[in-house]
Amino acid sequence: EWGGWARTKATGKPFSMIYLKDKDRIIKDLDRFKELQPLYEKLGVAYKRGYLFYGEPGNGKSTLAYAIGHYMKYDVYLLDLSNMSSSNFAKAVKNIPDHSVVVIEDIDSFYNRREPLKDNKITFSTFINTLSGVAQKNNIITVITTNDPLSLDPALIRDGRCDEKLELNNPDREIVEEFLSSIY
Repeated sequence: EWGGWARTKATGKPFSMIYLKDKDRIIKDLDRFKELQPLYEKLGVAYKRGYLFYGEPGNGKSTLAYAIGHYMKYDVYLLDLSNMSSSNFAKAVKNIPDHSVVVIEDIDSFYNRREPLKDNKITFSTFINTLSGVAQKNNIITVITTNDPLSLDPALIRDGRCDEKLELNNPDREIVEEFLSSIY
């Protein structure tokens, strides 16, 4: 507990235990991210990557976020926005150590376009500016999940905040067979 918000540290499964159609795309992107670290340093920009995973509930968005942590050997931090203010959110991100995956789940339950929903006390401006690297975090991967990508403002999902966007649909026959073969 840090000033009204909780930080959860967790680990994930290896990609070999993840049954998603596009997992190789994410692995390839992570490998490229690792290769480009010297370029980020040379240019003096924050070495970070952002992902948006969207689709129906239960199709592996969160599992994929944790698998990224496992693959990169990064700790995974789940930020619960429901009890945070703008200043607590900025402080939370600032205090997350380098070599971390920051997971923000169900962003569509906190914003509709730029408008905060429910009791959300984090302004949209603070949210996107913090994600853009105002805190100048390095070796950070941010994963945002949503069930409804159409409710998200384009400023949130632009490159630099969400560099890769991946829809996670219901598994097709090939993925189901691969999963069942691994069990039996």
